[in-house]
Amino acid sequence: MNYLSVEPVENYREFDKNMALDFKDDGFKLVNTDTIIFDEEDEILCIVVKYVIKDDDILDRCYEKFEKCMKHKLDNRGASAGMVKWESLRLDRGIAKLCPIKGRGYRARYVKKNGEVCKRTICNAVASCVVGYVDTTDTQNYKYLKNCKRKQKEEFLVRVRKCAYSRKIKGWGVIYPLVHKVETLFKECLPYEFQRQRNIANNISNYTIDNSVYSTVTINNNFKTFLHTDANNFDEGYGAMLVDERKGVKEYGFNLLFPRYHLTIDLTKGDLIFFKSREYHCNTQFKADDTYERISYVFYLRKKLLKVLDIKNATIIQMNNNKTSKLLSICKKVININDTTTDTNNYYFSYNLISQDEKDRLFSLPKKSQIIIDCPFSFTKKDIKKIEYRGYRINFLDTELQKQYYIENSKLSHYCLYYD
Repeated sequence: MNYLSVEPVENYREFDKNMALDFKDDGFKLVNTDTIIFDEEDEILCIVVKYVIKDDDILDRCYEKFEKCMKHKLDNRGASAGMVKWESLRLDRGIAKLCPIKGRGYRARYVKKNGEVCKRTICNAVASCVVGYVDTTDTQNYKYLKNCKRKQKEEFLVRVRKCAYSRKIKGWGVIYPLVHKVETLFKECLPYEFQRQRNIANNISNYTIDNSVYSTVTINNNFKTFLHTDANNFDEGYGAMLVDERKGVKEYGFNLLFPRYHLTIDLTKGDLIFFKSREYHCNTQFKADDTYERISYVFYLRKKLLKVLDIKNATIIQMNNNKTSKLLSICKKVININDTTTDTNNYYFSYNLISQDEKDRLFSLPKKSQIIIDCPFSFTKKDIKKIEYRGYRINFLDTELQKQYYIENSKLSHYCLYYD
């Protein structure tokens, strides 16, 4: 194993101006052997391990299973897809045109035929797919919010869902052995960083791939990336990228670049790299024959999943009539982590949701109050609608009530759970 120290040529924040741009590796330091690379703070920037995945059967099975979906074009890859090529972007039904986003030339926004600017953005389409788990944010659409401006609408709790390809592809678990192989190498190469990510992943084990330290794998096919950072990854973690090559012959290119350090890394079939996800990186242009395929598997832990409250792995706080300030403080902290719009002083407890006295009391509270429901009684959809109409946030301290609410309303409540 070789060792290399590198110094940045430009400040991290200033380098942001180069997002989505292309880079050549002329004059860059080439790395094509097993190497540990340290940055200016003597931290590990990346570790290159050459030809470490020698089991072709694992790579073959993954390629066969995901061949079709990895060639499917995605238009949500952001800066990594490069600056917007306006002539190649397609217009969906009901869309009149696309408009640029100031300061973000790699994204465009839809404009409807009635002139309304849509929230959804679009980028250049590239061959890529995602398997595992991703996060999504719902918006509450209460009746009283219908006429409000978008900025006044409150964000709903971050939720988690299985990626479309993981839902549709039977037997997508063929990627499990590959995930665990990479995980084992992660533990060997970066034991301290692995344990840190392992501790975090344990809190959301239902949303990791086969209980590994990774929640998601992105599979790219001949995708030459432009300058970007992996902003959705766990900030203190290390992403991993494994390269596979199929068919054809590559003449040159497709090196992984860290332009801020003038560093170019030659990765071929079976090579693996662990690197700081937040560091700027991209690929060089390449030349190959028409049959050549370069597949990269990128393994990471999505940081927004850490904000998802996991019912199965959480401990319910049992409230009683002798409410202590400590328990109330815990409730506030947990709710505030996932709800930054809340007035922290408006917390009210309800022990009998169906009694008339309790209803009268609830309906007299200020709007946007937090209602913490801890009662053994069931409730009707009408009862909940009345509470929601006033803009109250509903929290349950009982998992059965929480499940009932989810079944009847097809959405999660702002339930109040506490991790040991």
